Amino acid sequence: MICVEIDPYSALLCNPSIRKFKILPPISQAQKYFQTLFTLVYHRFTNNYNIISLSLVNNGNNHKSEINVHTFGTDYWRKIQDFPEHYLLNQTKGIFVSDTVNWLLFDHHSFSSVIGSLGLENELYQELSLPRYDYQHGNGITLGVLRDCLCIFSNSDKFSYVWIMKEYGNGQSWTKLLSVPQMGDRGYYALTKVLYISEDDQVLMYFLKMGRFSLAVYDSINDTFKIPKIQNNIHDPLIPSFCIPEVYVESLISPFLQY
Repeated sequence: MICVEIDPYSALLCNPSIRKFKILPPISQAQKYFQTLFTLVYHRFTNNYNIISLSLVNNGNNHKSEINVHTFGTDYWRKIQDFPEHYLLNQTKGIFVSDTVNWLLFDHHSFSSVIGSLGLENELYQELSLPRYDYQHGNGITLGVLRDCLCIFSNSDKFSYVWIMKEYGNGQSWTKLLSVPQMGDRGYYALTKVLYISEDDQVLMYFLKMGRFSLAVYDSINDTFKIPKIQNNIHDPLIPSFCIPEVYVESLISPFLQY
């Protein structure tokens, strides 16, 4: 299934495989949200599905984050403990892995990036360190998941790097999985994120080309790139260039599933 933001208070849950969708009940408007990030998760401990919403609250000069949970089969959102206020969000949805939801955050006390993790079982937060690498400010880092492990994508002038946390929660288990050479002039191309790695080490990734997203396949064994031709891949002017592709797995789960 896919969860898509409608506005900072509501979202659309849909399953393209069975062509069914449901508009989720709105989050309480007691606060003034200026953005909400929705993450769909499977809650193994209750054998149910949840939507985790992380909302940025506009509170004068101070911004804070608020987390609410919607459970399948209910018609309401449940507020849980606020996210630590000293964090500023990197504005991307949460990454679901190992029964946790993870966000890439900025700690304005230490002026460093960290990973904020919410455990689904106890609804408690923890902070995870990033891999130790020569990070150059402005090149950008992205959080993701590959091979059921938390991963980090980082960039330099010549390479894009893929780091993988082999043992979740263990900062010592960060390992550099791939070093992908830049495809050309970084003013023209900009590798952004790895979507999938096949068993024969073919790497599907998306990149920016003249301000628009495209797909590429990198052969890490032969060190070659291939840009696949995709049928009906028309650059619709109504589709924003910042739309980000995701890996989708077909299922028969209904958005109207009741427990």
